Amino acid sequence: MLNPNSPIKPLRQLPPFKRDDSSGNLYYVRLKTPFGLMYKLGYTSMESVETRLAFKGAGHEKNIDKVLLFLPFDDAYEIEVVLNEYFATKALFRNYQDFEMPLSGNGQTELYLEDILGLDSEYSANQAVETLQCIRRHQMKRIGTEDAKIEESLRRIPMDLDLQKKLEDRFGWLFRLYSKILSFFGSDNVKAEYEATQWKNKLAIEYIARVNDQVRIERQRKLAALKRELREQESLGQQH
Repeated sequence: MLNPNSPIKPLRQLPPFKRDDSSGNLYYVRLKTPFGLMYKLGYTSMESVETRLAFKGAGHEKNIDKVLLFLPFDDAYEIEVVLNEYFATKALFRNYQDFEMPLSGNGQTELYLEDILGLDSEYSANQAVETLQCIRRHQMKRIGTEDAKIEESLRRIPMDLDLQKKLEDRFGWLFRLYSKILSFFGSDNVKAEYEATQWKNKLAIEYIARVNDQVRIERQRKLAALKRELREQESLGQQH
């Protein structure tokens, strides 16, 4: 039975969150938290990320370090749901809420160690290691783990993350082949699940490409506006 005083709360005990209207803003931000840098991918109908993270009144908007994406889409909510499901295995708090961690009750399950959309030119693998070490140290101290065991566990984190990435890169094809074999010889339910997963993955990849296209267009628009402003300033300077 779950301890009511525990900072950990399984997601199945959280209320469902649904929206009828899919239009709104898709946002992707880098957060600077007491535990290190994290990334959040989300949806909001509000006018800014700051307003969205502030609405709980817990000061979460102060964690915003850099807004990497904030663009309107007619199907923004659908994009957010599909992409967060696609990257679910990389989520920091996939299966639970931790009340002592950043954004508790305010989109914590949408937090990532990695720059999942590849929009942060300053991202490094070291920052992911440092953040995860801070989180694990806090969580292990909280349950009374001995310092020696904590340090041993933290030393393994860089190797564990590196191994995980290598396995994904080198043996991802094996998992895909196994899934495909099941799709041919499995039960109707297994086949249906495989087809649904394939469709969702294809949709997620299309969404990622679409989001990156919109980011590129927005950057080009801002650059053109800046050049226009500089030309206007130069013209005014010549007149004087």
